[in-house]
Amino acid sequence: MRLRRKHKLWLGVCVAAFVLGYFAVTYVRQELRMNSLDEENAALEAQLDLLKLQQATLEGDLENRSSDAYIERVAREELGFVKKGEIKFVEDESGAVTPVEPNDTAADAPEPDNGTASEPGDGTTTPDDGTNIQPETEPETTPDGGTGDQDT
Repeated sequence: MRLRRKHKLWLGVCVAAFVLGYFAVTYVRQELRMNSLDEENAALEAQLDLLKLQQATLEGDLENRSSDAYIERVAREELGFVKKGEIKFVEDESGAVTPVEPNDTAADAPEPDNGTASEPGDGTTTPDDGTNIQPETEPETTPDGGTGDQDT
């Protein structure tokens, strides 16, 4: 009988050790997983903050793009438009600066959008504020270096 009790005691100790070991391993795995999720959550929150800042910047840009000053700046800097009576100076490859007068018949000028008015064929675009903006044109060149004028 004593032997049976001893075996039962060892069996109970082994089962208890196994159960405790299982719970310990499970607890450690859950802690590691929670740490990983906390790090991922912190990274996602930082990314969210960055995206919110980016959204605020883009919303500000969107409001700015509807202003007359922005439209005029784009027309002058990116599209090469000048106001009526102005002469634009252009630097060529050699560094020489030459004046370029606007062409009265700008066939390559974009069509005016709503909110702008122009007379057909005059090459000008008139925004709502009454200022005239004309497209910049450069003299056409031929392969032999001439300007393409037939009168010379």
